[in-house]
Amino acid sequence: MKYLHTLVCCALLLGLVACKTQGKNEALRCYSVLSTLEHQLKISYSLSDQMLFNLKKSVKKGGNTRKGLKRIKRAELLKLKTADLMGAIEKIKQHLINDAGGGLNDETAMPQQPLNVNNTQSIIHKAAPKLSHLIDKYVQWLSAEHKDLDLLTFPPLHEGSQGQSFYETFFEGAHLGKVLTTLTSTQGKIMRYQAEVMMKLGEGLY
Repeated sequence: MKYLHTLVCCALLLGLVACKTQGKNEALRCYSVLSTLEHQLKISYSLSDQMLFNLKKSVKKGGNTRKGLKRIKRAELLKLKTADLMGAIEKIKQHLINDAGGGLNDETAMPQQPLNVNNTQSIIHKAAPKLSHLIDKYVQWLSAEHKDLDLLTFPPLHEGSQGQSFYETFFEGAHLGKVLTTLTSTQGKIMRYQAEVMMKLGEGLY
C-alpha cells in the first residue's frame, strides 16, 4: 500500500513537471513568433517614414506642384490616421501585459504570466467591440478617401466568422501570448494597407 502511494505521488509529480515544461515550451514558441512580428512592425514604421520622405523629395524635385503638395498632405493624413489606430491597439497590448501578464520579466522579456487566460479574457472581451469599430472605420476611410487612386478593395480586418463576433472569432479562450500575437499581426496588416496607399500616392505625379 505504501509502495502504491509512492507510485501515485511520483506519477503526480511527473505530471506536474510535464505540464510545467509544456507550458514553458508553449510560451517560448508563442513569444518567439510575437518577437518576430514586433520586429517586422518596426521595419514597417521605418519604411513608412522613408516612403513619405521619398514622396516629399519627388514633389520638391518636380517643382512643388499643387498636385504634388496635395499628395503630401494626403500622405501625412494617412500616417496620422494609421498612427491613431496603431496607438489604440498598442494601448490594449500594454494593458494586457501589465494587468494580465503582471508586467515584463527582465530576464525573459516576456510577461511574468505569459499564458494568463482569465484576466486576459476579461480585458480583451471588454476591448474587442470598440477595437472592431475602430478597425472597420479605418478601412472604410481608406477606401473612401483614396478611391481615385485605383486601389484594390481592402478586405475588412475585423470581420468574424459568420454569426460570430470579432472577439469570438479571434480571441475567445486564448491566453495572453496568443492575444498579443493576434493584435500585433493585425497591426502588421494595417501597416501593409497603409503602404499600399502610400505607394499609390507616389505614382502618376508627373
